[in-house]
Amino acid sequence: MSVDYVVRLEQGRSSQPSTQLLGAVARALCLSDDERERDVDRAGVAAVRHPRS
Repeated sequence: MSVDYVVRLEQGRSSQPSTQLLGAVARALCLSDDERERDVDRAGVAAVRHPRS
């Protein structure tokens, strides 16, 4: 994923991102479960829960 794509996501100028992409961004940013759920909700995609190891 490019920096440009992340900027477009932040600005709401991107097409609907996949749950896998959102999960990868959340992991890279070390988001809490609440923060992850908020971002998935904002993106308008169905949340996919993955247990943390």
